[in-house]
Formats: sequence, C-alpha cells, structure tokens
Amino acid sequence: MKVGSSSTDPGDLEAFGQLVEEHQAMIRAFVTARIDDPFEAQDIAQETFLIAFRKLPGIDQSRSLRPWLCTIAANLVKNFRRKRRAHPVGGSSDAILDLLDAEIEALPPAWQEDSVAEALKHCLAQLGDSARHLIRLRYEEGHGIAEIRQRAGGKHSTITMKLHRLRDQLRVCIENQLKEAPHG
Repeated sequence: MKVGSSSTDPGDLEAFGQLVEEHQAMIRAFVTARIDDPFEAQDIAQETFLIAFRKLPGIDQSRSLRPWLCTIAANLVKNFRRKRRAHPVGGSSDAILDLLDAEIEALPPAWQEDSVAEALKHCLAQLGDSARHLIRLRYEEGHGIAEIRQRAGGKHSTITMKLHRLRDQLRVCIENQLKEAPHG
C-alpha cells in the first residue's frame, strides 16, 4: 500500500488500521527473525507501528511503506540489542569486588580470612613471574587493561583471558589449600 493510494487521509485511524493489517505479519516476522525473545519481538513490532503512526503525515506518499517500516523496525531492534548487551565481568572493578565479597560471605565459617590469605600467598608463589607480574599490575597496583597493555604488551582480549584463567587457577588452588588445612 502506498500512503497516497487510500482515499482517506493518511493520518486517519481507519487508513492506519488498514496499513497495520497489511504489514503487521511481515514486521512481526522481520523482528522475530532478529530477536530470540518472542514477547520482546512482539513489543518491538507494535512500537514500529506506533512510531510509524506518529511520522506518517511527514513521509513521501509516493513511496512504498514496506521499506520504511522495516527501517523503523531495524532501528528498534538495534536499540534493543544495544540496551540488552551483556556487560562482561571484569569491566568494572566494583562488580568484581562485589562478586568477591559475595563469594567470601558464602565460604564456610571454618575458612577464616587469615586462612584464605595464607592460601592465596601460597598459590601466588606457585605462579610464574609473568603471571605474578600481571596479577600485581591489575590487583595490587590497580591498573586498567589499557595500562597493562602499554606496560606488558599484548591484545586486550589476551590480557583479559589471561586474568580470567589466573583468577580461576588461584580459586582452585585456594580451595584445595583450604580443604587440606585443618579446620578449627
């Protein structure tokens, strides 16, 4: 349907109802193919028509509505993905500290802070020099990944993966140390 092909005013609710009937299945399919959540896809499809209704009086009436509606839907999908994008753990020091605090609170009472600190010292001593240096830069000196890249070299993803693996290695080592230690 072209906007000008209707005998009624383009802003008329009846004409708009006809536009929705003609294009809603296509827009719903367009959005559903791009978003896994069917409820969110339905909301975005409806929002597409709300935006179209508000902008309808200002569009070129000689052009087809289908590409215009798809553009609106595509922009809404892009905004949805941007807002819902997962934020990687490790991007925020506060988030890491919160996670660590939660883990510490979940430890059995027999695992006292002093025991954990001793186990951590032991486990850090087991690491190689480059690994200890990376841990020191990030957690003792508090440098960000960009600063560590400048000092130690390497790609951002390589450094974050090494830190992830080192944290995991230290966690396993500490757990093993605490299991072996006598509980009092």
